Amino acid sequence: MAIITMTMTTMKIVVIIILVMKYMVILIMS
Repeated sequence: MAIITMTMTTMKIVVIIILVMKYMVILIMS
């Protein structure tokens, strides 16, 4: 169960980082 929780947390962090990077790119491009 711990491994599944870790994977879920890691996936959430990765998704947040991707969204932040996209947002930053949009800000830079505009």
